[in-house]
Amino acid sequence: MSTESQSAASQIVVLPDKALRTLAVLPGVFSVVTLLILFGSGSAAIQDPYAKAGLLTTAVVLAVLFWGATRLRIRVAKTSAQEIVVHAPLYRRSFTGSQVSNVTVCVDDGANQGLLNWPVTGRTESVQGVRLNVGGSAHVAFTVEGIGSMTIVAQDEKQAQSIAALLQS
Repeated sequence: MSTESQSAASQIVVLPDKALRTLAVLPGVFSVVTLLILFGSGSAAIQDPYAKAGLLTTAVVLAVLFWGATRLRIRVAKTSAQEIVVHAPLYRRSFTGSQVSNVTVCVDDGANQGLLNWPVTGRTESVQGVRLNVGGSAHVAFTVEGIGSMTIVAQDEKQAQSIAALLQS
């Protein structure tokens, strides 16, 4: 995992491991080769309804892989108004620092606990709460008053400590 930090906005960004982002591009390369073969075989292949479905599927796969390789990240930021904002794919939650309690840093295996392998899993009102995860070896668990439990998986214990300090400041 790599980390981007900007002191002006007091934010910490958790990115997936660079090797995983590179690996996410490989199916896209194979999809492009498939498209080249399909287009190279002549226009009759493109008129086939199954070929059109294959093209659409390939385009969707390429779009998701591009997004995953370039935009997949978790961002924890403290704004000038002392509001803490947590961003993840299709998820955004904001709260004040005074609402945060029970901040703990622990070792983590970086895997999601359920069947769904999405960067955001769980619900704030459940016992486990929301888990924001793009992989890593440590996590920050905390409770937000009026919202519920949250866990942010970080690259390592150092980054998890930085997130905990940001939440408690």
